[in-house]
Amino acid sequence: SANHLLESQTTDHQKTMASYTDAMSVYFGAFAATMTTAPDFFWGKDSVMMMPYFRQALGGADQPAGFFCRLTGLTFGILVLGYKAFGMSEDTFTKMTIAWHVLCTPFMFQASGNSSATTPWVWQLQMAGQLGLAAWGYSTLKGGKKK
Repeated sequence: SANHLLESQTTDHQKTMASYTDAMSVYFGAFAATMTTAPDFFWGKDSVMMMPYFRQALGGADQPAGFFCRLTGLTFGILVLGYKAFGMSEDTFTKMTIAWHVLCTPFMFQASGNSSATTPWVWQLQMAGQLGLAAWGYSTLKGGKKK
């Protein structure tokens, strides 16, 4: 029946959105944890993750790069807390993560062009991932709610 079909589509949409928001909670949560605690260890030139975004040390919170790296991580953590603990809806969380994925891409493009300070392939991989995640997030939004 039409009602059964509609219920099935709604359930499938909710599962897709839930899997996206769960994945983004882990994604942004992991960056929050690593960037606020030990950005050089996780993302620096001798990164344990083998993803050396930068060729020089970011430094502690008393150094400009280390300070802003930690603030970025903190902001990611606040984004996840907003969704997981402060009542942010799935729809709003999804839209905010899509905005991040798209709007940070020009800055990542700039970083990928400076091989003396960054590792271009890491930024190129990150940009491809960002755009893929943005497309995934967009696909989870219902037609009328993509505003």
